[in-house]
Amino acid sequence: MARPDSTHYELTETERRDIIKLIEQGKPLPERYRFLLFEDKREVELVWNGKSREVFSYQELYYEHLALSAESGLFDTLAHPDLIKNESPADWDFERLRPCIARALDRIAATGVAMELNTSGVQKALPEMNPSPSQLAMMCERGIPVVLGADAHVPERVGDGYLTAMRKLQAAGYSEISYFIDRQRQSLTIDDAIASWIVGE
Repeated sequence: MARPDSTHYELTETERRDIIKLIEQGKPLPERYRFLLFEDKREVELVWNGKSREVFSYQELYYEHLALSAESGLFDTLAHPDLIKNESPADWDFERLRPCIARALDRIAATGVAMELNTSGVQKALPEMNPSPSQLAMMCERGIPVVLGADAHVPERVGDGYLTAMRKLQAAGYSEISYFIDRQRQSLTIDDAIASWIVGE
């Protein structure tokens, strides 16, 4: 996808021929072309460097690794558990992946490990919280506990979007949210959390 900005660069005929030749030969594009043609260099890796057929397998592997992470016993919660969709948004097809996601969630549910609803997803390539409402509903069906996170790398983003997130959780079927103290999971009702949040405002 060419960069859609006001300083769009038109390739010369020689550059076009060079790019086509490199693609036909299965060779990587030089850095200068990557930045001319794509806003995100990772998009080139997936689309132009011969990996487009591997994207679905890559996405499946991501969910396999999520399940393995839960089964390892090393983690209390799994963060932003569909972040993979932002690696190649054009190739994200939730319904195609649903059986794979269901298998991973079944395994995660069996471990008791929590999963996160992360509000920072609204700032990413696919602007929605991570995970999507569809995956949240699947998590809820399996009784997977959920925690909230905002990836607050600056003070202004602490708790960003939490009220909206809690309402999304309720829409997905959740009635409780979790948090951890000394690796011990605690829970409170979403109604109580919302009430305290509103009073705090």
